[in-house]
Amino acid sequence: MKQLTMEPAHTAAPSNGRIAEYVEGFLVPANVRYHSGHAWAQRERKRLMRVGVDEFGSALLGTIDHIETPNPGRWVRQGQKAWTF
Repeated sequence: MKQLTMEPAHTAAPSNGRIAEYVEGFLVPANVRYHSGHAWAQRERKRLMRVGVDEFGSALLGTIDHIETPNPGRWVRQGQKAWTF
């Protein structure tokens, strides 16, 4: 089974108080954890994560006509498909 590892964008908030920075023209928020597949995750509560696609991944996708996500309350384990564009 493939393991999904999220790496922190920064270990701490930048000393200048920024919550995001631009890297090679793309906005990179500092308060989320990133996956190399251009996904990110942010802990909302103990057993709840908010997930999304970074700005670069969004640019690759172009115009999105439809998004399929799991039903609310459904568990998604590491390595499982979480959404379809």
